[in-house]
Amino acid sequence: MKKILVVDDDPAIRDVVVDILEMSDYKVKTASNGAEALDQIRSEQPAAVLLDLMMPVMDGWEFLRRCRCGPPCAAVPVAIMSAAHDAASAASRLGAQAYLAKPFEIDAVLDVVDRLSTLGEGGAEL
Repeated sequence: MKKILVVDDDPAIRDVVVDILEMSDYKVKTASNGAEALDQIRSEQPAAVLLDLMMPVMDGWEFLRRCRCGPPCAAVPVAIMSAAHDAASAASRLGAQAYLAKPFEIDAVLDVVDRLSTLGEGGAEL
């Protein structure tokens, strides 16, 4: 079972995404900010990360900058979840592989996660 890390400070969004992914047989871990996400990614080695950009403590931009500096984060595919219009191009420049516009459709979440979880060697299976 592939592990996915969902990073969002909004518990309602986290819960919805977790429900979507668990119904599709993914094991899901969560974090409410970038600092928690860095700790999770080091210990859990997820197959992919779904990342909000606007969060307290450490935002998604800083998480991406730190994550892309080296192992184990650098190889893990990241999808940005944001309502910001310019987030897709900016996230791509920072190394994100996908973008989900908020509000998102269930099928869009699953399509992105299915694609990202098969990229590279970042995905640990249970």
